[in-house]
Amino acid sequence: MFVHNTATLPTKLIDPMAGEANPDRTSDKNLIVYQDENDDSDHILDGEMTPAQLAEISNYFVTLLNDHRQSLGLNPVQLTTEGTQVAQFIKNFRDQYQVSWTHTPMFDLDTGQLFQTDAEKQADSQKFGQMVQSYGLDWKSEDMGMVANQSTPGYYTMAEMKSQIYAVLEQMIYDDEGSNNGHKKSLEDPTATYVTLDINDMHDAAQNQNFGGHNYDVIIEMMGALPNKMAADYHVIDPSSALTIINTARAKYGASQDELTQQSNLHAELAKVQAIVNLQTAVTQASDQTQTTAAALKQAQSEYQGLQENMNTIGSVEQVANPDLARNQDKLTQAQAALKAAQEQLTVLQKQLALDEQISAKLSTLTAQAQQLTTELASLQEQATTLSHQLDLDTKELQRRQLRLKQVEALTNIMIQPNQTTINSDNSDTNTSPGSAPQNTAKEVVASTDGDQKPTSERQPDSDSIQLANSAANDRGVMVSGDSQSEQGQASVETASDSPAKLNVGSRLALFGTGPLPNSGTDVSALAKTEATDPAKSQYRAVKYAHPQKGSQWRKDLLLGASAVVGLGILSFGTFWLRKG
Repeated sequence: MFVHNTATLPTKLIDPMAGEANPDRTSDKNLIVYQDENDDSDHILDGEMTPAQLAEISNYFVTLLNDHRQSLGLNPVQLTTEGTQVAQFIKNFRDQYQVSWTHTPMFDLDTGQLFQTDAEKQADSQKFGQMVQSYGLDWKSEDMGMVANQSTPGYYTMAEMKSQIYAVLEQMIYDDEGSNNGHKKSLEDPTATYVTLDINDMHDAAQNQNFGGHNYDVIIEMMGALPNKMAADYHVIDPSSALTIINTARAKYGASQDELTQQSNLHAELAKVQAIVNLQTAVTQASDQTQTTAAALKQAQSEYQGLQENMNTIGSVEQVANPDLARNQDKLTQAQAALKAAQEQLTVLQKQLALDEQISAKLSTLTAQAQQLTTELASLQEQATTLSHQLDLDTKELQRRQLRLKQVEALTNIMIQPNQTTINSDNSDTNTSPGSAPQNTAKEVVASTDGDQKPTSERQPDSDSIQLANSAANDRGVMVSGDSQSEQGQASVETASDSPAKLNVGSRLALFGTGPLPNSGTDVSALAKTEATDPAKSQYRAVKYAHPQKGSQWRKDLLLGASAVVGLGILSFGTFWLRKG
């Protein structure tokens, strides 16, 4: 089909291989060919396309693209002022760095350098996307074609350029298998909503020479809206002027009825051819299916005959095998019963095994607890041994203290409970207090010791007794002295003063083994001296109180000391057991 001028430009894309049974969609076949005839459209000088000319060609391009997208049920794409700004940026970049015949995102937008590695390619692509976003659009893909082989050196007419754009778009959609249908998929992207077109002068002189005349790169950017943008935020350009221009041209040329009829007839013929091709394809497929079905039927019949023969053979064998079959059936029944019993037994064993595992787990736990208790028992036994040893020591200490206490009690009894003593005096040194009752004369002192009836002359005082007596008497100014080495066991009595001390009623002279003194008025010094010089009484020791009015106080102090000793022993023993507990 020929395009001679604007009036003969097609307004719909037509598949150039429609009706072909096995079309070759890598052949770059063109349906229309430009041939100048009464073409009075504007001229595009080499490399000097004006913005108005680019806008008119863009409108024609988007008219063709949207007709195709709508035939597929896709949304139309729109031209916008923002998209035009993106196209201008691309034009300026490619002019600045003399870029030709290569996709723009493959270059570094800052340096114009072509990427060398995959990482650089990814980085450059990201930069390009960011550039498009700066104009408020979301970049999706770039498609690139070429306009070449101008009919008249030095310029293109607008009708010729539009026919070239038609050819580029036709090849990208219907003849793109050589590019893995990448252009087709891009132009049919259902998420794309905006598009822009840049027809940029090809700066490659070698390419211009190869194709003859001046050539152009056709660059298409498919885009969408940013998430934060609404449709009302974009300035949409109405492409309807493209059809207006074509219709005006047709009216000017008397509608070019013959050419329009030729186009209409061509479309009708192509539709008929496509229908015939589709019918032939269906018939071929049906024939192939019929042949396949016949072959399958034949195969099925062959298999049926084989099965029938096998059934006959089986019937013959069955007659022979029936007795064996009955026996085998009995064996099978028995085997099934045995199997069932074995399965039941297995179930029982499995339950028992589960129980044994539980018991084993509990046993392990109890063993661990027993080991822990054994360890604790050993520790307790060790503590018991220590406590037993300490108890032995405490028992011995208690026995020692009890023995000491008995000694103290014995000494205390000797000092507190003296035997009745009869004192006769042949001299007149004993005086009586005025008004007091007559005193018995001290003539002889008889004492009994710890249960034995030995006379006091046979008892010898020990050093502990003397020390204890001194300790009890020191607070009251009394000194007791004894000489255990004397054959006579003579005891000397030292008084606290040279003057005789008179005893009040109830006062006592504490002698070892003696009883109560006579009533008050007795001269203690004289009595002591008398007994000290008497050989029969030399074993006695006298204790004189410097303060007779405190006659019974020393006994109380002695009992208090003994009680303190016992209390301290009991307190120590109780403290030890509390610490061990």
